[in-house]
Amino acid sequence: MVVLLGLDTEEIVMEKLNRVRSKYPAELMRKNAQSDLGSGSDPEYWRIKKEHRNSEKAGE
Repeated sequence: MVVLLGLDTEEIVMEKLNRVRSKYPAELMRKNAQSDLGSGSDPEYWRIKKEHRNSEKAGE
């Protein structure tokens, strides 16, 4: 089906991974995984999440 639609699977996967990397930075997630509170208590996490949501609404 990918061939019929002319899609580049490598490009699609890389775009998805880049979105995930920007939404869930590894260092922040590791730091929060070590704490008992999780990411919900970290203001940096909420800032990144808000930016990501705003960019989705703007159609970026």
